[in-house]
Amino acid sequence: NALLLITKIENKQFLDNKEINVANCINKQISEFADMISIKKIKLTKQFAQQKLININPVLADILFSNLISNAIKHNFEDGIINIILNNNFLMIQNSGKLFKGNPNDVFNRFFKDKSSPNSLGLGLTIVKKITTLYNMNIVYSQNNNLNEFHLFFFL
Repeated sequence: NALLLITKIENKQFLDNKEINVANCINKQISEFADMISIKKIKLTKQFAQQKLININPVLADILFSNLISNAIKHNFEDGIINIILNNNFLMIQNSGKLFKGNPNDVFNRFFKDKSSPNSLGLGLTIVKKITTLYNMNIVYSQNNNLNEFHLFFFL
């Protein structure tokens, strides 16, 4: 299903774009992952400076934010942290967890996966990259203060 989704995104088969409130979409995903956050005892903080609206297919918006949030949970430590910062220019998701040692761009490669996640297909961040590319956004992985960071820059 993930490979089929990637193909559909590449072929621009998601045309029904709507104005989506990013904060609402993120809050929805946090609610859906509340049990996982609780089980891992993750401290989650949110800082939403503005109500950012983007024009995107609602299904792809859900997939985009779901993949970013679930990634921050899956690759986090027990008693870890997740910080989510949203403003008019970007969304930043930081999480504690093992830091990636290789080329930061590799995390977006198809079938790339962390050795500690053997059940993962390694396609979640590839899908994120495909969606952001389709909508002229940019996603960047970096590390700061021993935290993993994903910056989603809005160019809409």
